[in-house]
Amino acid sequence: MVKRLFYYFLALFIVTNLNGQTINSYTSANSDLPGDIVKAVFVDEHGNKWFGTNQGLAMFNNNTWVIYTDVTEHTVADNSINDIAYQLSHNSGSELWIGTVNGITVAAYDVDGITAATSYRSGDEDVTLVSNMINAVTLDFADVRYFGTDSGLAVFAGQTWLYFDDNSEPDIPDIEILSLAAEEDSIYIGLKGGSGINAEGVARIQNKVDGFTGASAYVFPYNVPSAEVFEVFVDSKGYRWFGTGYGITRHTLLKGKDDGKDMLIASENGLAGDSVYAINEDPGKNMWFGTNHGVSKMNTSGQITNYTTSEGLINNIVNDIDIDAATRTVWFATEGGVSYMEDAFVNIPEQKLENEIILSILPSVISEYAEIKFNNPVKGYVELAVYNTIGQKINTLFRGYMNRGEQVITLNVNSGKYSGGIYILRLEVQNNITTKKIIIL
Repeated sequence: MVKRLFYYFLALFIVTNLNGQTINSYTSANSDLPGDIVKAVFVDEHGNKWFGTNQGLAMFNNNTWVIYTDVTEHTVADNSINDIAYQLSHNSGSELWIGTVNGITVAAYDVDGITAATSYRSGDEDVTLVSNMINAVTLDFADVRYFGTDSGLAVFAGQTWLYFDDNSEPDIPDIEILSLAAEEDSIYIGLKGGSGINAEGVARIQNKVDGFTGASAYVFPYNVPSAEVFEVFVDSKGYRWFGTGYGITRHTLLKGKDDGKDMLIASENGLAGDSVYAINEDPGKNMWFGTNHGVSKMNTSGQITNYTTSEGLINNIVNDIDIDAATRTVWFATEGGVSYMEDAFVNIPEQKLENEIILSILPSVISEYAEIKFNNPVKGYVELAVYNTIGQKINTLFRGYMNRGEQVITLNVNSGKYSGGIYILRLEVQNNITTKKIIIL
């Protein structure tokens, strides 16, 4: 039996019951939700909610439901949907990449719903999919798409399909992939696990300008508590969270993998359930975990609050979680429908700084390089990053602890992560946010 190690003081994990929030739900019985087994939820830039169910895709704008199936005008590859990922396409605008049990659909959409859809399956011309069973979908910051199947990893880069397995370079175990997450140039791959050489819980590859490199592994039981990794999530500080068949582990080392594990949370120290299928972070820096026995919310002090059917959750098996930051609502995709909690968190207030932060960039219209200057008024945590106009992080220029004083950082727009357009430079110092618009040619 694997020795269970806890890297965080158990005293911090105080389990409490419902603390005033109300949980409401939608099912096929009280709404137009097409199916009650809901594997995916996504809140788009318009505030619309998208649900991937066992009977099709649903969009809900808080008043009206729109349903998409394999027989509607804009069809999906299959009615049984496992995952949804977002992409801002420079040609088509907002797109959803939808992983199903029988292929992939990319759907362009606007505020009213899907405007066009195309599906890809194994056997289609120029499509390299070893399997049509798509469990997980993610995109990196160069808009490369990754698809986790029951037989390995498929990649769609530009118009080129690639496949990675034991015989590729980099090599990835050709076993079932359960989850995917992107962090700048790294892709973390949650595996179903196995024994012997296939006992890795998580594989990692890197997408460099000159091609894919890696792969390194987070091996069970040394780096993750279970070889079955249902969810991978990278939080706002760059910490990596892995939801496994035996709780959650967090890695805080920003570079490297072996020495950064500092926390393991399981039912023994407060988690609602040991199998963790969903992880997300709200703007108040609370962590949300969807498990096989309900939802757990962990605040910044380490206090855990659990929500189950006793508190109004429609079903205790929670497959996915997404955050509506504008309304402070958290949405839960479950095995029995969709639940949501309003006023679920409070945004972290800014810490008052002695001096105003002055952020400048020259030139503001950039063709190659630009020089970023800012005064850091206090020693502490700083993050400087570039976002697109819908709030998607494209590149992190600096993340870590920084001394006070004037700072200079160079932005290279020829790194392959940018295309021409408008971007937002975002500086965070002690929860104080400063932004500046830039144009990249």
